Amino acid sequence: MGLRLSEEKTLITHIDDGLVFLGWHIQRHRKRGTDRHYIYTYHSRKAVKAAMDKVRTWCRELDINQPLDALLLNSTGNCGAGAHTSGPGSRTPPSTT
Repeated sequence: MGLRLSEEKTLITHIDDGLVFLGWHIQRHRKRGTDRHYIYTYHSRKAVKAAMDKVRTWCRELDINQPLDALLLNSTGNCGAGAHTSGPGSRTPPSTT
């Protein structure tokens, strides 16, 4: 496949200093009250800023001079029921009705 490291893009860092990979900030911290260290992952600042900018844009585009029912119906288009389908809530028993 011929993969090579790019010196311009490659950064060698210590895990205690942390690194950003695919929108996640990964860093090792000592757990409070103990001497044990664990790896923690957080959303990167860039990813959080991008999400907040997107929400801010949606809020500014929203026409608030509508009845409440219309606002609630329009808001489900951005985060509908299919947007969050992973995790324990995605496996619901079949309906009996």
